[in-house]
Amino acid sequence: MKTKILNFSSVFLIVVLFVGCASAYKPVKPMSVYYSNNNINDGISYTYQYDVLQNRKNKKYVKRQRTSDIKVVAVKITNNTNFPINVGEDLRLRCGGKEIVPMEPTVVKSELKQRTLSYLFYLLLTPLKGYVQTPGSISTYNIGYVLGPGITAGNMIVAGSANDNFEKELMNENLVAKNIEPGKTVYGLLSFRNIAYDPITIEVRDMEKLAEKTRE
Repeated sequence: MKTKILNFSSVFLIVVLFVGCASAYKPVKPMSVYYSNNNINDGISYTYQYDVLQNRKNKKYVKRQRTSDIKVVAVKITNNTNFPINVGEDLRLRCGGKEIVPMEPTVVKSELKQRTLSYLFYLLLTPLKGYVQTPGSISTYNIGYVLGPGITAGNMIVAGSANDNFEKELMNENLVAKNIEPGKTVYGLLSFRNIAYDPITIEVRDMEKLAEKTRE
């Protein structure tokens, strides 16, 4: 018996080249990131790590990150002052000589997420037929009915789940929303647009105002 699947390989290869396969999201887990340097400024110590999505091999998100010029950064901050500090209100971040403002997690997710609708291209496989050839006869099977919808649904489910997990970590690890009590350390994620790999500095906006706010 000789089996032939006509035109399947070439069509499938073209679709894969255009679309690729969805991939699961691998959490960054800022607390487990390796931080190489520690900086001290205004009573706080801090360190950070670029390329955390790449280090976790989230290739789909890294590709979108590059085209959108967005960097997701893992950050560790220790409060050595005598006052509670709110990261978003009391700290100023600078990079390349200018103040930088962290992006909202929902915006980051929207721009870096895997595009689930792109996997509809796999429906191009639906018309494919398989031919089983035996001496004196040829049997036809509509293998595309399984391949097209099956691969499409599978990839859309994986991509959608990955995007949800990506957004969940961005929200849960959003450092802007965190308070740091005296002597405590927090870990989290911050995302920025249009910054190079220059050093990031973190400083207290107004120490006197911070102390005054604490007394109130």
